[in-house]
Amino acid sequence: MPQLWTPATVQRSRALAVVFEPGRGQNPYGPYTVAEPPELPSKLALGCWLVYPHEWGVEDGEDQVWRDQLFSACLARQLDVLIKVQRRMDLTVAFSALLVPPIDQLTASVAAVTTFRDHDWPIPTENAVKTGRQLPDPLT
Repeated sequence: MPQLWTPATVQRSRALAVVFEPGRGQNPYGPYTVAEPPELPSKLALGCWLVYPHEWGVEDGEDQVWRDQLFSACLARQLDVLIKVQRRMDLTVAFSALLVPPIDQLTASVAAVTTFRDHDWPIPTENAVKTGRQLPDPLT
């Protein structure tokens, strides 16, 4: 059975971000979660982008800590990262400054995370998504 992420298990397991990969047309590939800090800059360097739902933070201000840690990790790898906070949606989006995703795919990924949140659907891990064991795609 694949490991899935609901808000309760995320706080226990500390998933770091929801990842989207560039896709065809309007739909990005994903979403899936990553839990290892070195994976975040690596994903950005490959052209992926990250979405961090603020409710994943246990304490107030944890989204700022996440942004600072991501920025530091990217700086150490000499990777320019753009981080945009969507306060109204309680999300933070991050992507490489050299590999900016298309706006329609960014919009679709924010909509997907919002859909997962609104329906309280778990977000699968990368392994579950790439082996085909995932939830229905909310983007289609």
